[in-house]
Amino acid sequence: MLSKSLELITQAKQLQEEAAVLAWSATTTATRFVLTELKLGLQFIAMARHSYEQNKHSAGHRQETEAIKAHRSVLKFLSHANPTPEQLTIIDSKLAELESAINDLRRTHP
Repeated sequence: MLSKSLELITQAKQLQEEAAVLAWSATTTATRFVLTELKLGLQFIAMARHSYEQNKHSAGHRQETEAIKAHRSVLKFLSHANPTPEQLTIIDSKLAELESAINDLRRTHP
């Protein structure tokens, strides 16, 4: 009976360790996703600006819409991320940049 209990305790500890690794992996993946979405959002902003400058308003609007979608994804998944302090500084900076750029495009190209 004692050996069975020790075996169950060992299995429980292994499962707990595996769960901790999976949780860490999920938060790391969420952080990478947030950083990637910020990069994509800013790239869509650059493309939208270029399209608007070329009087390609339909393309500019589509690209602006994609930047807004990226921004929404960042806001949605940020709570699932566990960024390092350095990553958080980058996220905060890029998020402010993206929000400002979206607001600028909305003002200049309603």
